[in-house]
Amino acid sequence: MPGIELNWPNKDRVLYEIPQRGSQHKPRYYGDEGTPPWPDHRPLLPVSPHGEPDADPNRLIQGDNLVGLQALLDEGMGGKFQCICIDPPYNTGSAFTHYDDGYEHTIWLGMMRDRVKMLYKLLAENGSLWIFIDDNLAHYLKVLCDEVFGRTNFAANVVWRSADSSNNDAKQFSVDHNALLVYAKNEGWLTQRLARTEEANAHYSNPDNDAKGDWFPGNVSSPHPRKNLQYNITSPTGHVINHPPNGWRWSRELVDEKIDTGEIVFSDDGKRLIRKTYLANQKGLPPSTLWDNIEETGHNRQAKYEQKKLFPGVPTAELFGTPKPERVIKRILELATHPGDWVLDSFAGSGTTAAVAYQMGRKWVTLEQGDHARTHCLPRLDKVRQGTAPYKHAAGGGFVFQQVGPPLVEPDPDFGVPRLNPVYVNGQYQKAVCQLTGFTHQPKEAILHGRAGADGGRYCHVAERGLLVTPEYLVSLRETLAALTPAGGQDAPTCVVYATRAAGGLEGGSGGDSVEVVRIPAGFAKKGGRDA
Repeated sequence: MPGIELNWPNKDRVLYEIPQRGSQHKPRYYGDEGTPPWPDHRPLLPVSPHGEPDADPNRLIQGDNLVGLQALLDEGMGGKFQCICIDPPYNTGSAFTHYDDGYEHTIWLGMMRDRVKMLYKLLAENGSLWIFIDDNLAHYLKVLCDEVFGRTNFAANVVWRSADSSNNDAKQFSVDHNALLVYAKNEGWLTQRLARTEEANAHYSNPDNDAKGDWFPGNVSSPHPRKNLQYNITSPTGHVINHPPNGWRWSRELVDEKIDTGEIVFSDDGKRLIRKTYLANQKGLPPSTLWDNIEETGHNRQAKYEQKKLFPGVPTAELFGTPKPERVIKRILELATHPGDWVLDSFAGSGTTAAVAYQMGRKWVTLEQGDHARTHCLPRLDKVRQGTAPYKHAAGGGFVFQQVGPPLVEPDPDFGVPRLNPVYVNGQYQKAVCQLTGFTHQPKEAILHGRAGADGGRYCHVAERGLLVTPEYLVSLRETLAALTPAGGQDAPTCVVYATRAAGGLEGGSGGDSVEVVRIPAGFAKKGGRDA
């Protein structure tokens, strides 16, 4: 029997352009006239470094998040992110300064499906996806995510109290919460444990001055009927203690052992067994799916206060309209990550997720299409880096600000056939070709421009645009590879040459045992650095 599936018009197509609310234009899809095919490969272009970014830097990326996510995959970041946390538009029809939040329903579903599929590829095998949403679309979104992740990888529907007070003017119900859908990449994913609270520890005490510290009487009964555990015990006072209906929790031998160690004791009257569960042996607490303590996980009004502190001179109307409080993001990252793990947010908004990840010592990438990538996210992340108000401690290090570049391959305006975008020249051209073919760009190398993997023996060379690659051209390239060949000739390195023109007999063939010549742009379908 086929599984349950959510259908909508054009579900099998990837959205290229989404019309703004109120527009008379229809949505355009990849493959429509005047649009490229999907996937749309575009490089990430540097705008500015901030602080001292490391070799694998934190990133703020401005541009369409769908092609931005594809660019991250092209750069080899698939399977890298331990936690992905997103706060997409809820599609309520509300008018916000920084987000169009009123897409036609099927367009919203298509937009989300395309991005969730990309996020799945970017998640680490033991990673998790957290999505804020409201009741308007939570149930549709869950079915959509079930299709991508599989129903068995649904972890939780967390109810987060997002309002610090109810709406007394509500016509039906005061909506005081958001949903937080949680999915694991694979079965077996576990959250981190939360620190124990005073409330959780309140029922522990030490009435007998046990040297092992506070304890409370734990359960001694078997959860299921077990004949071999149904035996009676005689106490030191001579009382016969009958077994619980299902039997004891342990075998007679193990009970005797626990009595010897003091973990199990008899009551003063000798009529009961008492198991001591020690506080010192307890681990952290599992998280609840009800986050109703606003002191711990914040609320929407608090998020707006945070915005005012970040930008004290900015009029309220110009502040980001739908932020999340830092406290709720902190809780998510506490549960889903360790220091040094990678965190991704592809709907950056005002940059809250990246700001919290930065403060907590996580690595991060965040994407935002709107101008507030520059006006809100960038200054906020700089404040976190420097430890300037309202932040009290400098996160240090650095990050890079990037933009999603134009397509490397575009239709020729005169002939309609694919051509290399003339905006890319010199080193930028080499880097773009490396990125789109799965190689890591080596900017300091004069001949071997890209490498597949940190220690791989497969390289690429990007010939200058328009240059005819001939057998003679390949001589120095083969000499370079020969110099890298280990003694004995085993595991000899190989190289893919990407060229716009190639002499007869070379294109699609071989320039020698160690060299393969691939003509571009047609050859972009063949990824030499890793699988397409």
